[in-house]
Amino acid sequence: MASKMSDQARSPSRGVVIAAILITVSAMVILVELFSSELLMFRYRHSGVLDDGAISSFVLVKKAAAKLGWGSEPNLLDMECIPSPCLKKDPTFGWSAVPGAFTVILKRRKRDDSDWETLPVKVTMNSDESRWTGMPAQSEKPTIYILGDSFALGSGVNDEQTFAYHLQMANPQYNVKLFAVGGYGLVHSYLRIEQLKSQVTERDIVIICYADFYDVRNVAAPSRLRDIENWYKKRNLPNDGSKIPVASIGNDERLSINLVSQDCQERRSYCDSKDPPLSETRAISLRLIHEIAGATPAKAYLLHFDGAKDNPVVQDCGIEVISALQDDFGYFLRDDIVGFDPHPGPYWHYAISRKLISRIH
Repeated sequence: MASKMSDQARSPSRGVVIAAILITVSAMVILVELFSSELLMFRYRHSGVLDDGAISSFVLVKKAAAKLGWGSEPNLLDMECIPSPCLKKDPTFGWSAVPGAFTVILKRRKRDDSDWETLPVKVTMNSDESRWTGMPAQSEKPTIYILGDSFALGSGVNDEQTFAYHLQMANPQYNVKLFAVGGYGLVHSYLRIEQLKSQVTERDIVIICYADFYDVRNVAAPSRLRDIENWYKKRNLPNDGSKIPVASIGNDERLSINLVSQDCQERRSYCDSKDPPLSETRAISLRLIHEIAGATPAKAYLLHFDGAKDNPVVQDCGIEVISALQDDFGYFLRDDIVGFDPHPGPYWHYAISRKLISRIH
């Protein structure tokens, strides 16, 4: 009897065993996640490649939970521009904004739901393809030129919610011109300043928006073209045949820009290849920033809004940097358009505007 009682005392209960197993599995998941995240970051920083075929333990668990009915897949997102189209093919930029007043209808729905929820957004594009920022331009005023992509444009937010609008309201002594289009990079900013440089004076300001992910855009890297291909596939749309500008530095150290096809069906072997080394893409980003900043006598700023603080492109750009990364604010700052759009929402734009207003007088 005593021996039997001793065996029972030594044997853990079923609840303790289950708890131990769960703790062990959780610890393993966390370790795998940390390792995979560090591995992906290492690959990106040292080779310039983010393996879009790689998958983390978190994603695997999330997908398994969805299959078992314990969770749901992300919303399906779409958008419609009224009137349509909002964009047009462009012989210089590949694609550009259509001037006019638009209502962009953002759409979302659950994968198991047939009804779309919609959110209308007001977007006004001026005749010069800049976004409306609250005041008509006046020739006697100096101008703040903002060059960037969909983040800078304010994809998903109304005209009065962009950081450019807030900057204009705080600085009525300036014209604020927002030249930004979804999918653009520094190569597009370079092409834009080439168009504008004859009218830019020493009284003006040029804000060059930059994020680490611009590096692959500037060279139309394979991963970038795959992203474009996936965008069309998710919407069951044929590729519209737009060209994409590619920046390169030749053996003679000259910067050149060429328009090439963005359609992976025409360039399958290239699309399936690896991205150029990070050192190469960063060198091109750095060269583009130098060229944009040096193209005019205006004061130039680099607005670094996404990426790593120690990015050498930012450290070596040679112009004043306005760092607007998550860590720079001291509080959580990555709102969204209530799940309708993956771009940051009005809180982000307001915070960015405060950064700019504090530096630009």
